[in-house]
Amino acid sequence: MSLIEIKKGQIIHGSDDDVKTIEIVLKGSIRMFSDYINISISTGGILGVGEKPAEKYVCTYQALTDATIYSYKYESDKDIENAVLSNPKISSVLASQMVQLSCNAYLNLKKKYEKLVQDIEKLRKDEKEYPTLCMLTGEPTRTFLELYNIEEIKKSEIINSWRADFVIALYKNDAKIREGFYGLDATICSGAVLVNTTLFRNILEESKYIFDFNNNFAKMTANFKSVFTKVKAKSEQLKRDSVEDDENVSIVNAIDTILEYANIDVEVKNRFKESVEQYKSSPNRVDASDEMRVIRRDIAKDFYRVYTDVFKKTVDEGEAPIEVTMFLMFGFIDEELAGEEYTKELYRIAKSYEPDEEGKIVTLMEWLRLIYNGEVEPSRNEFDADYATFLREQKSHGEISEKEYNEMIDNNEKKLEFEIKNFFTLGNRMSFGRISVFNPIFDKENVQKPLDVAYMSKEVVRETLNKIKGIDYSLFYRETVFSDTAKGITQLYVQKEVMPYVILFPNLGSRTSMWQEIEGRRRATPARMIVSIFHFEDVEISFLRICGEYRWEMCKTVQGAYWNNIKDPSLTAEYCDYLQFYKKNSQLSTEQKEKLKLQLKKYSNNFRNVFIADYMTYMKYEVAGSLRLNKITRGILATYCAFSKDIRNKLKDNPQYKDVIAKYESNIATQQSLVNNVIKKIQTQGFDIPEEVNLQENFLKL
Repeated sequence: MSLIEIKKGQIIHGSDDDVKTIEIVLKGSIRMFSDYINISISTGGILGVGEKPAEKYVCTYQALTDATIYSYKYESDKDIENAVLSNPKISSVLASQMVQLSCNAYLNLKKKYEKLVQDIEKLRKDEKEYPTLCMLTGEPTRTFLELYNIEEIKKSEIINSWRADFVIALYKNDAKIREGFYGLDATICSGAVLVNTTLFRNILEESKYIFDFNNNFAKMTANFKSVFTKVKAKSEQLKRDSVEDDENVSIVNAIDTILEYANIDVEVKNRFKESVEQYKSSPNRVDASDEMRVIRRDIAKDFYRVYTDVFKKTVDEGEAPIEVTMFLMFGFIDEELAGEEYTKELYRIAKSYEPDEEGKIVTLMEWLRLIYNGEVEPSRNEFDADYATFLREQKSHGEISEKEYNEMIDNNEKKLEFEIKNFFTLGNRMSFGRISVFNPIFDKENVQKPLDVAYMSKEVVRETLNKIKGIDYSLFYRETVFSDTAKGITQLYVQKEVMPYVILFPNLGSRTSMWQEIEGRRRATPARMIVSIFHFEDVEISFLRICGEYRWEMCKTVQGAYWNNIKDPSLTAEYCDYLQFYKKNSQLSTEQKEKLKLQLKKYSNNFRNVFIADYMTYMKYEVAGSLRLNKITRGILATYCAFSKDIRNKLKDNPQYKDVIAKYESNIATQQSLVNNVIKKIQTQGFDIPEEVNLQENFLKL
């Protein structure tokens, strides 16, 4: 016997441990779980009563909170009796908690048994409906011999038995029984504990039988369900297409359609469905409690596996049920979780969706298709390593061999796996915004504004970026070197616009992210920006923030090791120099220095974040003539993030902008003169003007 302090998350007993003890929980809460049961045991509960002495544990016991337990040797049921009798002061609590444990386990068993019976009945119903659906949709009718080998389910000896009624009655009348019966004698309590221990063990045995039967049932019906779901979905879509008004569309059992479509692994499918059902039945789904966090984590754990399998199936088949499209676009999984109104709205958006003509504003599933087809390389992971760098590191650490490296470097399956594990998984949480209550599936509880307002359509994204470009005109231009020796051009610096990819993540979120500024080391490749497909914050402010971040990161990439070296002037170098030595800057007043000190403190001395805040002020207020920045900040921004020509013309008479704009336009005039000379030289030789030269000429007029 011993008193043991347990930390939250600690495993008390694992499935590989030998059963030698039972424990009374004196404080805290313990989770008892296995493949077929998941239940919590609180103060007064006894751990291990469902186990057999000297055998291996069938369940794992893990602390949900910090806990205190008292351990007793366990060689037979006599030891359970002794443990109760040796604690007469709390024996009534022990009896009460044992009743509660048995009752909860029974209700869990009953729910699963009844669900399995319903699934069997549905299978037989679907078998009868299948030939008719094939005839309606024009699909060939197939024979599934494995369905004839499914055994009949055994009748439960516990469900609806006198023992079940007895334990439920004990639980319902617990307060009265504890006061008027358990309190009479500790022996009564030990008897109640032992009776319920026997019942609890029987419940565990039947729960395991149900779990095993269900797994076998799922495997034997998987092929039929996949085919039936496809035919059923096709039939339902034909019905929906015949309805002119989207308001009258009906989507039922979406989760089954989605899971059966991709023929998900039986274990994953059952576990995922159970997690979703558990989440759906929770009274407060957005609660940040440990219990809800565990449920949401379990959903997320299987969500990406399901998403991957469903996505691959759509690539193989080309077309998919509308429920599958809604899942891939929005994380939609269940019509009850989404609610009738939002389900119809999601259906309308998915049905009318058309890809971006320029291919730069893409849904997550479109983006993954680009990766899977080898059209773009995977994004960087959380350690800022791209796919090739990651593999090289794996090889250098001995985690993969040279042969494996060569096999994986051009393997699109592995690239997709890398992208989902890193970019999708991390980006999904990041863009959702509220990390503590993150859930990858669509839930109406997370909707914060009307979906039609929050929807990031290609028109909304393009209009927002065009508005920002209309102010910071050179935002997405990259400097490259053009040469055409046949026309006498040996070296001409030209600007080329490279618009970013904007990837719409399938969630309801509030944050945007500038994931990376280029692909690999190629400077002429598009940046990658993340936004939720339903974004609840101010769109313009959100994009201004990531455009500011893009400005900073792009400059760092171009400058390389000299990004903060003032000897090689650049946006980042001048900003770092300014922020690092502002206290000695005679051009700043005492008040401005104090303000800058507070700003640095606010952003934890992160120069990039200070710049982003200033960039947003510059783009939102300074552009309108509302001067809020100091002279130094304004000068740097007006030099490296110059306003478009129309805005410069409006501001050039403003004393605060006059000099910096004059200097900028003098530099532009010099470049224009150079380009004009090149054009005259080419025309004199009778050649056509190269497109790059024309584009540079047009750029200098912006």
